Amino acid sequence: RHGEGVARSYQKALAWQKKLVLLYELAYNLSDEVRKYSVYAEKIFALAGLYHSMRDYPNQKETLLKLKKLCESTDQVWGEVYMLGVISELADLAFEQGDFREAEVHLKQQNAFCKKIIDENSETVGSIGSTASILANGYYMLGTIANRLGDKEEI
Repeated sequence: RHGEGVARSYQKALAWQKKLVLLYELAYNLSDEVRKYSVYAEKIFALAGLYHSMRDYPNQKETLLKLKKLCESTDQVWGEVYMLGVISELADLAFEQGDFREAEVHLKQQNAFCKKIIDENSETVGSIGSTASILANGYYMLGTIANRLGDKEEI
């Protein structure tokens, strides 16, 4: 995906990333080891990013929803980490495509999730700092959406 000195081919990169996701899916299904889960989630997230680079938004959304389902199926800490990323990406995707109502739904989910993480990790400063930054950005984007839609209700 980030090769130096070679021509960029998103089609080849996509084909290899899909194969990689399938391999990690197999490994994940054969083991419940936390590391395998996080690597599998990372590869799915990378595949969604590749779809975004190719402007293949329907497949990006489908891939993100697959990852969201995976995150919802686990109680491992990596599930929360990737869930926040998935919700943020879904919000960004909807916003970019001008679907402000869908973006608003995802941003409200994101903000509720951020508040939950902050409440649960009040003693972990690093976790709170990055999560608070995401929360602040979410409120900013919700304000932008409200302005574009002319909503008068409180966000």
